Amino acid sequence: MATRALVGIAARSLGALSNDVTLAQYRVLVLLDGRGPLTMSALADSLGVNRSGVTRLCDALVDKRLIRRRPAEGSRRSVCAELTARGRSTVQQVMRRRARLINDALARMDPADIASLTTGLTAFSAAAGELAGSAWQLGWPTTDQAPHPASEVTRPGK
Repeated sequence: MATRALVGIAARSLGALSNDVTLAQYRVLVLLDGRGPLTMSALADSLGVNRSGVTRLCDALVDKRLIRRRPAEGSRRSVCAELTARGRSTVQQVMRRRARLINDALARMDPADIASLTTGLTAFSAAAGELAGSAWQLGWPTTDQAPHPASEVTRPGK
């Protein structure tokens, strides 16, 4: 059930985009936002797909002016993908919407459940090798911080 809820939040946060970015394309944008410019090979490895798949994803993102390609430093044979200002803005827009949707759900949860969720999701993200950093931070507390402000919202029946 939690997976379905998180996928639903991800889909709703992307649904607000006017430039019609797919989940796979958005994943490329997030990787570039978190790691900076990447070669096609590094991008393919990070996504677990072949280079031709990354090339197709990047073609669509270039057409939407969300990324640009340039020669890799020190290698005329390699090509790097990097975010454009529009691509960076897109990531920020989606992350703000996603944070609002998650915070709305958190506001309906008990603070102790939020603390357990934060600890569990942090460990899960690390085990899955996901990015740390601004692209993924939602302002959730770490285990040594106070509960998230959303946990202080008055919930129905409390």
